[in-house]
Amino acid sequence: MSCVQDTLLTMTPLSFNEMNEIALVSQQLQLIANVNQCYAFIDCQSDITQNLIVVDEAFPEATEHPLYHSSVIGESVLESFEPAVYQSFKKGITVHNHRGLNQEGLLIEQNVSPIIYNARVIGVLVLEKNIRNLHIENYNRDVINRMTSLYSYAETVGSDFDMTLSNIIEDAVFCINEASEIKYFNIAAETLLRQIGTENTAFLNLKFDKVFPDLERFIYSKHSIEMMELELNQKFYVIKKIHTSFGSEKQIFVLFKDVSKLRHTEKALTSKTVAMKEVHHRVKNNLQTIASLIRLQMRHDIPENLQVYFKDTLNRILSIASVYEIILYESSNDSADIATLLKKIGNMVMTTLTTHSNIQITYQLQPSVYLSSNQSVALAIVYNEVLQNCLKHAFHQTQHGEIKVQLSTDNQNQIILSIEDNGDGISKSSQTSFGSKIIQLIVENDLEGTLNINSCQKGTQVIVMFDVHKG
Repeated sequence: MSCVQDTLLTMTPLSFNEMNEIALVSQQLQLIANVNQCYAFIDCQSDITQNLIVVDEAFPEATEHPLYHSSVIGESVLESFEPAVYQSFKKGITVHNHRGLNQEGLLIEQNVSPIIYNARVIGVLVLEKNIRNLHIENYNRDVINRMTSLYSYAETVGSDFDMTLSNIIEDAVFCINEASEIKYFNIAAETLLRQIGTENTAFLNLKFDKVFPDLERFIYSKHSIEMMELELNQKFYVIKKIHTSFGSEKQIFVLFKDVSKLRHTEKALTSKTVAMKEVHHRVKNNLQTIASLIRLQMRHDIPENLQVYFKDTLNRILSIASVYEIILYESSNDSADIATLLKKIGNMVMTTLTTHSNIQITYQLQPSVYLSSNQSVALAIVYNEVLQNCLKHAFHQTQHGEIKVQLSTDNQNQIILSIEDNGDGISKSSQTSFGSKIIQLIVENDLEGTLNINSCQKGTQVIVMFDVHKG
């Protein structure tokens, strides 16, 4: 087993065939690095976190200004510093000439291409070049270099210097030296120090690792750029650490971003989602209990000529229950995948009402169409009624038939549901039935859409069109 395969096996969730595909790219990695005079990497998703990690690398044989002084295999790739890598991985596209910061804090230019196996992105090929010596007219210097220069100037003029730029930043900004002494802090940083109860009145030259002992290992880790999240005094902070230098002197910039509101909002949303799931679960169970009671009633003292009405009611209840079942088990919010819903209801109705197997239902459904629970319930009832009408009225003259179900969206993002059969055509009894009245009322009032019933060359087509409700 090669080194890259060993890394893939221990650090990624890839299958054996996917690992072999990555290994094939890995075999050409050194050649790619030499020909392009760049640093080449393969990044894949970690099996522990959602981050990408470096699984293989190749450095050019000779370079004047090296980007890396040690191996970065197994290191995490941070989206905030290398957005092009994540853009390529998530969207499956090639990204050219995108700037970022590497693991050693250097400004780089990246070209990233997805590695695809069986129509799925399993990794990305990343080519990096050092652009520190590129002369770009009117190019704004990197933020880190600006802050480093400002810090150096502040040291020379003393405490009277006011870094206006950093003071209007909401993040708390610290600059510390190799001895862990605070050499600069902005207003937000001073506020943070007071909030956590720091007793000193003069914070300059205060030992940073004494004030934040939980960050000592994080600050002095080998990584030049790193992020973590920490809870301090019931507040949540995302902390960024950046190693940099000015001449022979090395500094570490530490930025605290308060994400407490975001975390509390996420917690509230999670609680709301859990409560909503519980409601959906109870609704589904109650509907299935009602359906069970109807089935029991149908087995006792119900004349044969009345059985069909009970079946119709049963299917209506089960169609509504299908919505909540899909939301519970296949969705993370209050929405249902309509393609899944249509198939589920279609199979249920065919099983319940079809007495012979020569009537087939076929689907042509646009994927990833989602509707809220309210609209999903309305559409489920309409679809159930149309299918029931097809099976009751369309195939009297034949034992063979087909029902085509199509789902699509138009340029205005309207939902279009088409149900077409090749049966006997529209009958007067079907147009005036209770089910037809239900369809008309729900389409107009609940979906706020339009209903068209057309006679085809052979059979009938029902088209339902409506807008997606945002609320």
